Amino acid sequence: MMRSRFLLIFCILLIIATYNGAIQAANNQILDHAILVNVNGKKITRSQLDTMGKILFEMHFPGRDETSINDAELEALSTNALKELIIIFLTEDEYDKIMNDDDAKNDFEITTSEVGQELRRMNIGRLINEPIAERYARTKIMRRNIVYSTRSNLDASPREVKMFYLKHKKTVFTEQRLVRVRQIFLSCDESNESLCKKQANMLYEMLKNNTIDKRIQLFPEMAKEFSRDKLAQGGGLIVTGAPGNFMPQDHTFQRPDGTYFFPKEMIQGIRDLNSRGDVILTKSDKGWHILLLEAIKGGRNIPFNKIRKIVENFIGDSKYEEAYYQWLTTKVSRNRITWNDGTPFPPDKITQGTNEEDDLRFLRNQLQMYMESLRNPNARR
Repeated sequence: MMRSRFLLIFCILLIIATYNGAIQAANNQILDHAILVNVNGKKITRSQLDTMGKILFEMHFPGRDETSINDAELEALSTNALKELIIIFLTEDEYDKIMNDDDAKNDFEITTSEVGQELRRMNIGRLINEPIAERYARTKIMRRNIVYSTRSNLDASPREVKMFYLKHKKTVFTEQRLVRVRQIFLSCDESNESLCKKQANMLYEMLKNNTIDKRIQLFPEMAKEFSRDKLAQGGGLIVTGAPGNFMPQDHTFQRPDGTYFFPKEMIQGIRDLNSRGDVILTKSDKGWHILLLEAIKGGRNIPFNKIRKIVENFIGDSKYEEAYYQWLTTKVSRNRITWNDGTPFPPDKITQGTNEEDDLRFLRNQLQMYMESLRNPNARR
C-alpha cells in the first residue's frame, strides 16, 4: 500500500511529461526501474525513491501504520526522499574524489562498525538490510567527516550556551504547562438563545462569587446537573487518557483529517485560563461553554544545570547544519543534476534546510521528553 501511494504521489508531483504515456502502458517492473533524476549521469529510479520514502517514514513516524499517512505527510516524505537520494549520490562522488586525489591527509575510511552504529541510530527496523539504507547511513558518516574536515569551531562555547539559554528562557526552557479542565456546556439554538444566555451567565456568576476551593468543589455537580454534552456524566472533566487527565494547555485537539474535537472558541478558552480556579465563559456556534481550570502542573523554568549538555549539543548541531548546507550548496552548484528529460533540477529543492522556528520547536519537544524522563524514570528506554 505504501509503495503504491509513493508512486502515485510522484506521478502527480513531478509531472514529468515524457513519462506519462510510458507509465500508463508499463508494467510494475518497468515502473520500478523508471528513471526520475540524473546526478552526474547516475540514475535515481522510482524503486529507490519508494524504498527511501519507507526509510524516512520509519525514522519520522516510528510505530505508526503505513496506511495511516495522509496526503500532506506523503507529499513531504516523497519530496524529502528524492532530496536525500540526490544528496547520497553527491556525497558518494565527493568521497570518491577525496579518496582518489594525491592528498592523503584528507583521506578517511568508514568501517562496517560505524555504518552498523549509524543504522541502529536510524531505528528503521526491517528496512535496515536494504541497500539504500546502508548507503544512506554510510553517506551520513561521509558528510560529517567532510564537513568537519573543512570547518573548525563547530563546538559551542560556554558563553554561547549560557547566552542562548537566557535568550530563550521563557519560550523554550520552560516545562510544558499541563492543565486539568472541566466544562459546563449549554446547547443553544434560535428557539432558546435568550434563555440559554441568561442561564449561562447565571451559572458563571454563581461560580465567580465563590472562593477558588468552593468553585472547584461545586463545579462537577453543576456540570452533571446543567451540562448538555457527553462530558456531563464525568462532572464536565475533559478526558485525555493521560495520568490525572492533565493535558498540554496548548493542545490543538485536531484530528488527522484537520477537523477539531471541540469548537475553536472552547479551545481558545482553555488556553486563556490562567490560575487554578479560574473560570471563563465563552460562546461558540454550538452554545455556551463555562470552563474551569481545576489543576496545573509544569510551567516552571527548567534549571540551566539540568539541561546545559542538551543546549551545548543543540548549538553544536546547529553550527554543523549551517556548515553542511553551505557545503551542500557548493556541491549542487558544481554538479549536473537534471530530470530525466535533461531539464535542470531546482537547486533549492535540495539545499533548503530547516528554519529557526522549526529547530526551536524540536529543541522544546526534546526538552519536554527529557524532563518527563526525569519525573518518570521507569518510562525511559
